[in-house]
Amino acid sequence: MPRFRYVIALGLAVLLLVFALVFSILGRVRYGDFYETAEVMSIIENNYVDKVDIKKCQEKILQSGLQDCLDKHSYYYSADDLKAVKSLDSAPFVGIGLQVNKKDDYIHVVSVLENSPAQRVGIIPDDLIVAVNGVSTKNMSPEDATNKIRGKSGEKVVLTIQRGQKKQKDFILVREKIERFYVKPSFITPEIGYIRITSFEQLSSLELYSSFYSLGILSDFSSKDFTGNKSARGIIIDLRRNPGGFLGEVLSMLDFFSPDKGRTVFSAKGLHVNEKFTTGIKGFFDNLPIVVLIDANSASAAEVMAGVLKIWGHAVVGEKSYGKGTVQEFPIRLSSGSALRLTVARYFLGEQEVAVDGIGISPDHEVKWKKSENQSEEDFAAEFFPNFGNPEKDPQLKKAVEVLKEQMKKPRN
Repeated sequence: MPRFRYVIALGLAVLLLVFALVFSILGRVRYGDFYETAEVMSIIENNYVDKVDIKKCQEKILQSGLQDCLDKHSYYYSADDLKAVKSLDSAPFVGIGLQVNKKDDYIHVVSVLENSPAQRVGIIPDDLIVAVNGVSTKNMSPEDATNKIRGKSGEKVVLTIQRGQKKQKDFILVREKIERFYVKPSFITPEIGYIRITSFEQLSSLELYSSFYSLGILSDFSSKDFTGNKSARGIIIDLRRNPGGFLGEVLSMLDFFSPDKGRTVFSAKGLHVNEKFTTGIKGFFDNLPIVVLIDANSASAAEVMAGVLKIWGHAVVGEKSYGKGTVQEFPIRLSSGSALRLTVARYFLGEQEVAVDGIGISPDHEVKWKKSENQSEEDFAAEFFPNFGNPEKDPQLKKAVEVLKEQMKKPRN
């Protein structure tokens, strides 16, 4: 019996060795270049003229390498970067009042909050942030840039700004607690409501629902009667300069306007993903006249909302949107404590599976802010941003009001 056990043990050992050799060979065939990378790192560590932090070097290779071989929305996060992201997510918002996205490999200012440190020093939307505290933002993710910009209240941060063709300029700002809103309702006229959505963050759908109360259109939704003293009979949803956010929030918002339960909102498709997302209910406001505003900075989740409302028959005004039609999974944790943000699918809108990535949403009524030939960036900004959202001086909003008034004349179902 002992001899028999010995033979079995020996056989298992040989079998495990064979499996190990097979997987080793397969690994070398499939990921052979990584063995070469490890070899290069070993040579550097043992031969380079100065001492090298091999771990940091490896992180840099992964960060830049992913940008070269994958799309611009996929990133590698070191363990320290991931920890910073998570700690800031749970902390009170302290920063300088900027909303950013990525443009031309650098960080692009999408919007500046009123009365924020950024506004007070003169930073304007469309500025490029080329460095934060002297660290280049080239190939940096918007999340990483935001983490570097944020910090403790009272501390300083230096942003290097490129504006148009002018020389780069450093702005020194002092961080402070920022009061943020994502959904802000108001009246343009007693019958026209205006809802500005700056981002789709957690609970934004509840903020939108609350906005319906503020606009007086939830008093009797079951009878579809929106008349009354200062009760909006139609609304303009402004998604301009909205870089996106949580797709789950958009799904919840679109339920309010859905013509039917089970309508396809979007399909997510990738090599390893194939999933359809539909409306959960027939909306309370399925026949409420709506006009949507978009521009070149409306991206991702904002494009889902604008594109689906357009498919459902609502007018879209403004400029063609950004064209980000991809879905990222984050964090995909690695054994080292680091993580990936990885593009796992592209989304396609509605039953017809309308593509968005690299294409964008085209408005039904194209309206652009016009800049004169000799007008400087500063002069254009001085004219544009104070008038943004003013129905008398904002040409896109003015057109949206005009289109909505025509819709409101039509009888409802």
